[in-house]
Amino acid sequence: IIGCISRSTMFTGKVSDIPKKESLVALLVSQSMTDALQSLFDKNILSAPIVDAEGNFLGQVDLLDAVVFLVYFSKKTQELLVALGLQPEHQQINFSGLLPEDDDLKELFKVYENTGSLKNFSGVNPTKTIQSDASLEELAELLSRYHRIGVVSGDKLVDYITQSDLVKFISERLATVQLLDINKPISELEIGSSHVVTGRASCFVVEALKLIVTKRVSSVIIVDEKGNFVNEIDPHDIRGINLETQFLDRLVMPVGNYLKLLEKTPTKTLTLDSTLKDVISVLTTEKVHRVIVLDNNKAVRVISLGDLLRFLHPLK
Repeated sequence: IIGCISRSTMFTGKVSDIPKKESLVALLVSQSMTDALQSLFDKNILSAPIVDAEGNFLGQVDLLDAVVFLVYFSKKTQELLVALGLQPEHQQINFSGLLPEDDDLKELFKVYENTGSLKNFSGVNPTKTIQSDASLEELAELLSRYHRIGVVSGDKLVDYITQSDLVKFISERLATVQLLDINKPISELEIGSSHVVTGRASCFVVEALKLIVTKRVSSVIIVDEKGNFVNEIDPHDIRGINLETQFLDRLVMPVGNYLKLLEKTPTKTLTLDSTLKDVISVLTTEKVHRVIVLDNNKAVRVISLGDLLRFLHPLK
């Protein structure tokens, strides 16, 4: 119970109660990968659903899938160049840790002509759907585990809802009720993860992406030589690696230099004395996907949109 209302009260209603996006960007499965990626870059979005010619939802793809895919082929190309004697073996870039441990990669290598080949290539974006007339309780249950959900009517895609969409919708309800523990400090709440993955500004972008994929975290916290918080890098920053830039050059750029190139300001931080109200405010008004909690300038906890949803709607 939160104050005098149950958590479930915040999730009454149906999925269709959430306002639909004014313009839903969907990728055709028959599109070439180049066209699909260009669409993501042009729209400045991280991900998009994949549909067939009839509008049936087939899955989703994001830029992390694309980077892992391109790294995979870059690795194969390097191996071929070495085998042909055209590139010294010691000059190869070690990409292996970025790739998921999956024998099916060999099969995916053979079918890379269209957008469908990118679907969940990173292994972190499984396809999940929900019917438009399902309850918000069901949606919250899914979005507590997954970042994005395809909303369908039958098999037809009608919307694409993210954790951000649901948190924004719920936050408007939170503003209308008196929640007794909204002002409790983070230190007294079981919210977020103390599993903080860090890296130095000198590490390569590709090394940070390896950690995101292999550690199954949403971001890597960048720290200085004393372990103090500097910034973070997450999949959204991949938008700085596009079809008009030198792909490999950006991947092997030091994270610190890369974030400066992006002109990325340090991620919003809170302290253990900050409240749940502060967390909700930052996640909704700042339009960020997580907040970093500091203690003596050290990152001690990360609270993501998914963490907030799990707190408000505990997994069954």
